[in-house]
Amino acid sequence: MEFFDDDLFGGQDDWDSIYPPIVSPTTTPQPTLTLPQAPQKPPTPAQQEPYTFGSSNNTGSYNAAQQLWASIDTNSYLDASQTQTYPTLTQDQLTETSNHILSVPAQGLTAQSQNQRPASGPTGETKPRTLSQKFLHGKKIIHGRTQRYNNENPALIYDPAPAVKAWGPLLKNTRVPEHTFEYVKSHVELVPPKRFSQDELVTFLKGTGCPQVPRKLTVWVQNTPSQVNHRYAMSGSSGKCRYDHCPGKFTIWKGFFRVAFDEYSDKTGISLDPFHNAGYMHLHCFEKLFDLGYLVHYGAAQWGFSVRQDVRSFPMEDKNPMSLVHNNRHMANAYEQWVEEQKPRCQMLFVNSRATYDPFHLRTPPPHKKTLGYKLTTCNLDHEVGVRSTIREDRGGAHIGIHKGNLEHFMAIKARMRNANNQAYNKRRSRDDDDEVEQQQDTISYKPRPTKRARTPRVPSINTSVNNSISDPIIVDEPNFFPFLNGMDLDLMMMDCPTDLGSFPITNQQQVFVPPQLTSAIQSPRPRTRQRSREMSVSLVGFLNSRNTLTLTQAQEIGARLAEEPTHVQDSVLSAVQPEMANMLLRDGISPVVESKIKKLNKRQLKDLETVIERVEKSGDMKRASSMW
Repeated sequence: MEFFDDDLFGGQDDWDSIYPPIVSPTTTPQPTLTLPQAPQKPPTPAQQEPYTFGSSNNTGSYNAAQQLWASIDTNSYLDASQTQTYPTLTQDQLTETSNHILSVPAQGLTAQSQNQRPASGPTGETKPRTLSQKFLHGKKIIHGRTQRYNNENPALIYDPAPAVKAWGPLLKNTRVPEHTFEYVKSHVELVPPKRFSQDELVTFLKGTGCPQVPRKLTVWVQNTPSQVNHRYAMSGSSGKCRYDHCPGKFTIWKGFFRVAFDEYSDKTGISLDPFHNAGYMHLHCFEKLFDLGYLVHYGAAQWGFSVRQDVRSFPMEDKNPMSLVHNNRHMANAYEQWVEEQKPRCQMLFVNSRATYDPFHLRTPPPHKKTLGYKLTTCNLDHEVGVRSTIREDRGGAHIGIHKGNLEHFMAIKARMRNANNQAYNKRRSRDDDDEVEQQQDTISYKPRPTKRARTPRVPSINTSVNNSISDPIIVDEPNFFPFLNGMDLDLMMMDCPTDLGSFPITNQQQVFVPPQLTSAIQSPRPRTRQRSREMSVSLVGFLNSRNTLTLTQAQEIGARLAEEPTHVQDSVLSAVQPEMANMLLRDGISPVVESKIKKLNKRQLKDLETVIERVEKSGDMKRASSMW
């Protein structure tokens, strides 16, 4: 039977029918495939490094390192360490330290500690260069929130990164020749702004044209740590996803799993900083591009790299925040179980279509429930504290209980929430705008004009009062104006009227301005006639009876004009008005009021009054000047 790669991930039903789920990898025996071993080559200088990375299982123990450590005589080690200037270690400290050491040189630690001389760091502090010296100094980096600020400097713990040359195909449309893979200066990390396509990632994994020989590339399946940006080579830019079509906008959130590209896996965590890697990717993006199960079993070994779960414990770190078992010890078992579930499919692919199957170019990505990310996420949800799920449900949003590691589903939920919020905001904003427009229309149409601010009362100037007194209009009542009466009719009417004209009929209280002919008759010194005198007396009587009181300016003006009339006209007008009004018109009644006003004036106002009187006297109007006193 022959299997083709086109039908591997065609659908959920085909997947289940071709590859039935494995209930327990320990009870069901699986066929094994023994690959022909390649001829052993002599070790290179890089492989002769005294601190080699040992093999680990899901518990993180290193059997070879433990056996080698047990073979060393503890007493001889203590004797050799006492010859140095470093403090000695107790038997308990040595036992605790031996659990973290991966491997040690077969010749022991004495020769190395004597031959290598400690160097001074950037701050003048002595920097131990060997693993034994670091242990003797008690160097360890703490990842606690409260202690990390007074922590050891990783630059004094780990060695500087080796120089890595740029490699890969030359980029097009560049001013200067530029390789695809360029590294940050003095670091092993690729330049952070660069992101790569699927073909470029395949070139990086295969190492075609890489100058680093031999290359120890390991793809670590990791947990995404939090609050570790200070440990990266380029701060927060280092932890971004390097896939150029990442659906998560290149951000790897806490709760999603990732893969790390470690090109120095034999030295990372021992002599090199474990947080300095070539780059990172979403585990979801990696599984959408490559056949992860096939790479774990066969594909990675064919191209000289490996894919492993990160369950390491570093000797110079108190814990590994990137480890899969950092928060849940069952994650390693979930990883091993998923790898065993993929083994039958990978074996059939390797046997039947090994020459044609390309694990680096998947035509149909596997369904999300068959991916490693889903397996790890569900394992984490199954073994978490129950109150966390309750808090997530109460908080709402696109939480891990909904997307379960599916990055595309997570982004779709966020997009729907964002659109809903935008629609609600736009609707609320349009409603507020409509209310504002209606309020503006109501204000323009119906709201009365606001009243002016009340001015502070000010003492009037004498100059202003005198000049404005001439233009004050004289107001009379409309029924008392009789322009159609001639002199005889007026004499007859006056003969029939009683002497007291206080009961003169006033039917309309609406006040109007005096007609021009009457105003000119009162104010202008035209030649007096009997008819004009009678008309003026009638108008004055009607005007004075319609007023309760007169201003001082009006009383002075009317009194001055009335004094020019004959005596019988003065008597008829004064007898027809109220006694208080008549007293105001007389000179004797005006004088007390004027005197009281003058007494209230200050020196400046008195000076202004004298200036005005002098100006009026010079003009020749002596009557007006005398009326001002």
